Order: sequence, then structure tokens, then C-alpha cells
Amino acid sequence: MRATTTAVIAFAMATVATTVSMAQRLPVELQIEIAVLETAGPPRVFEDWVIFSYEQAGFARYVAAAFEHEGYRELHVFQVKKREGQSDLFVLPYQVDPDWGELRYRLVVDGVWMSDPSATGDLRDANGIQISSVTLEQRSAHRLQSPYDNGDGTLTFLFPVDGTVYPTVETVDRRRLSIRQFERPRLTLVGSFNGWDPFRHRLEPAERAGFYQIRVPVGSGIQYYYFLVDGERVLDPMNSNRARDLQTDTLVSVTNG
Repeated sequence: MRATTTAVIAFAMATVATTVSMAQRLPVELQIEIAVLETAGPPRVFEDWVIFSYEQAGFARYVAAAFEHEGYRELHVFQVKKREGQSDLFVLPYQVDPDWGELRYRLVVDGVWMSDPSATGDLRDANGIQISSVTLEQRSAHRLQSPYDNGDGTLTFLFPVDGTVYPTVETVDRRRLSIRQFERPRLTLVGSFNGWDPFRHRLEPAERAGFYQIRVPVGSGIQYYYFLVDGERVLDPMNSNRARDLQTDTLVSVTNG
């Protein structure tokens, strides 16, 4: 598994070499998100980054993006991922400012300016030219604290099921899974605070769209847990604190109850 992860990260670094200077290191999680992309889709917001992707039925040699806030003066070149038996997949990670609410842009494909065919937001500028846009409000979901303390001896755990917020999740044995494979998932919380019972604490849809949640009583001190998602043992994607079980060489999420 370590060899696979190393290969994944190596590919990601190669794909962004001409877009991001070598002095500017991409977060490892972002490198993995880029590397596991298999098809083009709407721009994906990942923390302070947007991942753009493009593909077409025929051959394309050059794909770039130009942004309104830069006056469309600078072209950010996509990198290509070769796919056997398919057309090439083009990928671009672009860092955004936390204060922006919207990112407007156009694509340039082999010299032809166009809107993004995969974008969910299209509009026309003051000159009537069609451009694409991506909303950055969903970035705040990455900053939600989970679990969070309710101040009464209970913690509320959140789990995101919106693929535009967290496209992939990691299992306790370090595999990456697409969140989109879990349609209306059966979600339970399994941890040291419930005797590792896989049935006792089931998550339900939260008021905030795209999330499931559960509120549970926990004891004081360090607690260990994971989510059981349709039978897969998944780490908390919203909590970077983890511990390793030396006997099984698996990971668990950690919180201080």
C-alpha cells in the first residue's frame, strides 16, 4: 500500500510541475485528490484550492484557464494524464484567496477560448461573453470542527457525503475511496466510548445539506473512533488527528473527550 501511495503522489507532483513552482509544495491530501481523478467534472473545491479538469472526445494538445480577477491576462496550463483507450484528462489545481466568494474564468483549448463544459455555473460578462464560475462558499465546510463539544458531556460528530466538499475519504487501512460510491449510506459511529459497537450509534442526515451527524455522550480523556460506512471502516475526513494501532497497523481518528 505504501508503494501505491508513493506512486500516486509522484504522479500528482508531475502533473502540476509547470503550474506550481517547485518551491511551493502542494498539501499531500491535495496531491492525492488530483491523482485519483479519473474523469472530468465540475470544479472541485478542496480547502483553499480549486481542482479543474477537462476532457473531450477528440484529441486536445493544450488546455489552460484564464481568470477574471487577473484580467484574463495569465494562462494557467493544465497538465495531462494519459488514459489507455480514452482521450487525455487535463487537470489544474488553482489556489484561491479565502476572501473570494466566486471565481470566474474561461478555458483555452488549442487556442480556442470557451466556457467550461463541466462547470455548473455559466453566465455572461458585461460584453456578453459566456464565462464560467465556481462558488467558493463550500470551502467553509472544510473549517467546520468535527467532532465539536456541546458543553454537556456530549460530542457531535459530522460526516460529509457531498462529493464536491470531500471527493474522497480514507479507510483505516489507508485506502482512498470516492465518496460518490456511497449513495444514501448506512453510517454508524464506532469508538472506544461505545465499546466499539458497530450498531449502537447511527448517523442521520443533518440540517446542513451534505452532512450526516450524531450527538453522543463520551467520557473524559482521549477517545478513539472511526465511521462504518456501508461496511467500510472510514477515518473522519474532518479530523486530522489520528493514531496507529501497532498490532493491526491500522489507523483510527482521535478526539479529546
